[in-house]
Amino acid sequence: MTDRPSKSARKREAQAIRALADRLVALKPDELGRMVDDADVLAAVREAQDMPSHGAGRRQRQYIAKLLRQVDTAGIERALAQADEAPAETRRRFHTAERLRDALLSGDDAGAALARAGLAPAPELDSALRDWRSAHSDAGRKKAAREVFRVVHAALESRDQASGSG
Repeated sequence: MTDRPSKSARKREAQAIRALADRLVALKPDELGRMVDDADVLAAVREAQDMPSHGAGRRQRQYIAKLLRQVDTAGIERALAQADEAPAETRRRFHTAERLRDALLSGDDAGAALARAGLAPAPELDSALRDWRSAHSDAGRKKAAREVFRVVHAALESRDQASGSG
């Protein structure tokens, strides 16, 4: 019995490498430069990005896959996974800011709502809440509510950056 992987395992590996090549070709140039260290792979991907022909692009992606088989792709895969996590973290922060804004505008105790989110009270937030309460028109209330959201979102972003996540 040999220690060689099965044909199915080899096919799965080849498909994964081709999928990685496709993802690299789809990246923006600045993202690509941060994720790929190998000069040959980088040049091949940039060349594929400039190809208008579908057939030529397919052949170039096959060539990229061949180059990827010769290098360690763990770093590239890690960088792509981190890039995939960033939008999810941004969405989570946005939704948290919306919920917190809604809680603050519904009359919840601002200090308790902020403490639950791990935030300290801020003078800008107090000012925005005062503006919201004193607004006489719908347009004024909407503007003040957007300001409350902006302040809360900025505070969440600062908190996350300080803790090293996101």
